[in-house]
Amino acid sequence: MKSNDDHRSDPRLAYPLAQMKSRFKLSAPDVPGVELETIDRRHLDLLRTLKNAHRRRFFFQDEISEAAQQQWYDGYCERPDDWMLIVRGRQIDTGCIGYRLRDDAFDLYNVLRDERGPTHVRTMSAGLDILCSYLSAVSTAPIRGRVLADNPVVRWSKGRGFAAVATGTQDHLSYVVLEFDRRRARHRVDVTCL
Repeated sequence: MKSNDDHRSDPRLAYPLAQMKSRFKLSAPDVPGVELETIDRRHLDLLRTLKNAHRRRFFFQDEISEAAQQQWYDGYCERPDDWMLIVRGRQIDTGCIGYRLRDDAFDLYNVLRDERGPTHVRTMSAGLDILCSYLSAVSTAPIRGRVLADNPVVRWSKGRGFAAVATGTQDHLSYVVLEFDRRRARHRVDVTCL
């Protein structure tokens, strides 16, 4: 029988119903109106629009077609260690955040915000805080993200409890590895299976 500490040391347990791709929602009682919900097919156009609008800020910088987005989604549905969440504020989809298990750490990816709404920065900040609080509560695995060095997300993430822990270059692009300071996890997170 595993103790509670053993449970938190196994990052695979941070996935609700880990044996299958389930849908769930994360929320925090102290952050009313903000929730993160796993994606389904109805979110594909939003994801593609966000990624294409910000493609110069990512390693893959080509335009994503509808067919390519569908192909990604089909693969995503088969990966048990990969989750993409829509961040919603007051019932308005404001962006997305993905997380996946890589090398015994949580890798945050595609942190994208729709820039059309004036409150979207606050909603995305709260969404990232909720997700990091959730991951910190269910696992001791590090929470990291690899971000192009010139991406404004680097500065924004540092204000959300992340610090640079490494740098590197891939395909002539400089990047920073950011890691979340678990002492900044401050929300009790509710998980609702959908």
